[in-house]
Amino acid sequence: SIRLTNFKFNQGDQTLLVTGVAKSLKEVAQQMLAFKRLDTLEQVSATNIDYDDQGGIVFSLSLRQKPASATAVR
Repeated sequence: SIRLTNFKFNQGDQTLLVTGVAKSLKEVAQQMLAFKRLDTLEQVSATNIDYDDQGGIVFSLSLRQKPASATAVR
């Protein structure tokens, strides 16, 4: 299971930095794929992946929002 631990939004470049902890790299990859399926995001990338002292995976993901005009309902 994944636990998201922090969120930080940069309004200037419309990027959300999400940090969290997972039990495996597979879970991090599955979370990235879930974010990539969102229509409101144009980019999802891992900015940090490391192991903690208990063998869990500590990660940071950068999520860039699409411009408002690209996601507006017409």
